[in-house]
Amino acid sequence: MLRRTSGERRPPHHAEAVFAAPGSGGRLSGGREVPLPLTVLPYAVMAVVAVVDGVVGASIGLLPLISLGPAFAGLAGTWVRTAVIGVLAVGVVCALGAVDGLFVERRGFAAVGSVIGVTVAALIVAVSRQRREAELDSVRSIAEVAQRVLLRPVPRSAGHLRAAVSYSSAVA
Repeated sequence: MLRRTSGERRPPHHAEAVFAAPGSGGRLSGGREVPLPLTVLPYAVMAVVAVVDGVVGASIGLLPLISLGPAFAGLAGTWVRTAVIGVLAVGVVCALGAVDGLFVERRGFAAVGSVIGVTVAALIVAVSRQRREAELDSVRSIAEVAQRVLLRPVPRSAGHLRAAVSYSSAVA
C-alpha cells in the first residue's frame, strides 16, 4: 500500500483553478503553479478588445477577437476555467454586438459563432493537456516508487566504519 507523505503534491480542486487567490497564478494538475500573466491574460485581452470596440464602434469589426480570451485560457488553465471564460466571452460579444447593432445583420452572429468555436477548441485542448499532465504525474510517481523499492537500505556500520546515505529522487 502506498501512503501519501506531506511532501507529495495533490490535484487541485476546481474552485482553486478557476478562482485563484490574488497574487497567485492558480494551480494546474500536480500542484504546479500557473504563472500570474497566464492567469490574467484572457481577461486582459477581452477587456482591451471590449474597450477598443467601445471606442471605435462597429466599423472595424473587432468582436471576433474576444475569442482570444478562451484561446489563452485553454493554454494553461483547467477545462472548467476555460469554459467559464468562454461563457464570459460569449456574454461580452452579445452585449457589445447588441450595443453596436450587429445582430440586425449577420456580423453579430458570426462573432458569437467564432467565440463559441474557439471556446470549444480551447476546451478540447485543455482537456487533452490535463489528461497528458495527469498521465505524466502518474508515471513520475510510479517511477519514484520503483526507485524507492529498488534502493536497498545501506547498513549503518561495517566493522568500525559508519555509513550515512542520502537519497534525492531525479523526478524533480
